[in-house]
Amino acid sequence: MLAVMICQWMGALGLFVGALITNQTDPLGEFAEGLILALLSAIGPLVAILFCTRLLSLPSTLAGLTARQLLVFAGVGALLNAVPYNIYFYLSGRTSHPLDGIAPMFFGDLLGTLVVLYVASFVLRLAVKRSPV
Repeated sequence: MLAVMICQWMGALGLFVGALITNQTDPLGEFAEGLILALLSAIGPLVAILFCTRLLSLPSTLAGLTARQLLVFAGVGALLNAVPYNIYFYLSGRTSHPLDGIAPMFFGDLLGTLVVLYVASFVLRLAVKRSPV
């Protein structure tokens, strides 16, 4: 999420390439599956950023984000990651029910994203306070 917030579509491209590389560590794994998982890794955060920016009427620079808005970004991002992945896992036969892994993945993504976004926000606020005007 942070990569896309900072670098927009280039961040999503970076997520895609990184996921494509790391998904291909299994020499017996199918390239098509790695490609699908990489696309899901990149598209979810990109759609979440675009959706939340419009929903919250924010500028494309995302300047002045509040703690509540960061929570919205994290929640939408977690949802747009967990649901497509779990649908794919169900359709590919990895799970027996499409809702099996949504809750753990959603809450893991939500908590992880919140930690990263709030730490980044804190660091940026410190940097802005210390920078000469």
